[in-house]
Amino acid sequence: MIKKICLVASLVVYALASGEYAVAEDNVQKTASSNSSPIAPENEKEDNVDTFEEAIARAWRKNPDLKAALADKRRVEEALRQAKRRYGPDISGTVSGTRSRQDDNSFRQGLESISNTRSTGTSFGLEINQNLFHGFSTMNGVRAAESEAKAALYNLRATEQQLILSVLRAYVNVWSGEQRVVALKKKEENLKKTIISEENKLEAGTGTPAGVAQAEASYQEAVYKRIAAETELFSARAEFERWTGSVASKDVRLPEVEFDLPRSKDELLKMAERDNPEILNAKLTARAAENRFEAARGIALYPRVETRASVSKRVDKSDRGGLIADERRDKSHGVNFSVDLTMTIPFVTCGSGSTQSNCEMENQRAQNAKYQEQSKYRQIRESCEKSWKQYEMAKVQIIAAQAAIKSAQLASNANFQESTYGTKSITEILQGENTLLDATVGYISALVQEIVAMYTMCSLMGQLTIQLILQQALPQQNRPLRARE
Repeated sequence: MIKKICLVASLVVYALASGEYAVAEDNVQKTASSNSSPIAPENEKEDNVDTFEEAIARAWRKNPDLKAALADKRRVEEALRQAKRRYGPDISGTVSGTRSRQDDNSFRQGLESISNTRSTGTSFGLEINQNLFHGFSTMNGVRAAESEAKAALYNLRATEQQLILSVLRAYVNVWSGEQRVVALKKKEENLKKTIISEENKLEAGTGTPAGVAQAEASYQEAVYKRIAAETELFSARAEFERWTGSVASKDVRLPEVEFDLPRSKDELLKMAERDNPEILNAKLTARAAENRFEAARGIALYPRVETRASVSKRVDKSDRGGLIADERRDKSHGVNFSVDLTMTIPFVTCGSGSTQSNCEMENQRAQNAKYQEQSKYRQIRESCEKSWKQYEMAKVQIIAAQAAIKSAQLASNANFQESTYGTKSITEILQGENTLLDATVGYISALVQEIVAMYTMCSLMGQLTIQLILQQALPQQNRPLRARE
């Protein structure tokens, strides 16, 4: 219980500290409230993971992809602030000082004249440059930066969803792998007993060599399947450790699925088109590229108007003296103020910095972003259709597997009861148990397929967030979402 409370507390603290997943679209330009990272050290020793919520917490603290997406979001937010600063003026100040000395020796009518002059000068200046018009490039640049900031937020959400899905697949593969290995080991033991039973029947004259050979073939096939299942389990554990940085316990429990799902495939497609973060990220990226193109076209075609105002003050002092020359001290000062208004009209720009060339580059980049948006929409639509079909097939398979388990259980019980009267042999009893084990393995596979399909559909709708996983760790009466039937 204490371990579960610590898990929930750590997730809440991290969510409140980062503030990344409760940010509204209108406030995406707001920086994170803290620069300190709650990421735990990679070499930190932790216990084995036995719940899905704990696995998500470990992966969230350590996953480098999520940290990279968060850093990219902060970078784009800083770029947005820089773009908005272009509306303001550039203000600079200058301070300079000079000091000189000049010595003169001259002879006039047999007399030597020696004089020296020392002078100092100090100047102060302030200059303001303000861009008045530049082909709407500043406005379009700000719009592009705003779209990129929102796109970075959706990219962060998409990265979070992909992380949750990856951890889920690895987690349920570990769970199903453990169950399959146990079932296949039991089946292997039963088939080994079947070989002994067939050999005894052959010695008693009631069996045939073909029966013994068939039993041995079935046993070797079971051994092969058991080894393959153990290999798959090893791979699932390695994948789980890759995503979470921790080792999965042998007592992992199947995650609970308790969120609403669409009633039809059309509803899933509609919600995905509206809320899927990957589609929204592609749309905003295309919009930002279009704004970048408009900004480049404004620079290439429209004139630029800017003004410059400057004020400066200079103070000069000089001292002159010598053997014959009279000492004299001079002082002067002046203030200079100027205002310039400049209009620059672009005609032809050659070289790598050609405005026409940059305009064409941004145009092609905008076209590429549009095609990427269309490709992403088709990809998400394909994923929606596949996950919906997988979900429907999994439900049918679960019903069939449950019926098969029920029938196999009844048959196995009947075989055991009849064996007490000598009407059923050991081989028939073991075959009934193997049928039950096969039905159980099929039920496990169908259940995993259903869970993965449900989580995938939730991610396609843009609803698979860390808050949803956090709700799974709450008591049943405190969960706001409807439980799955």
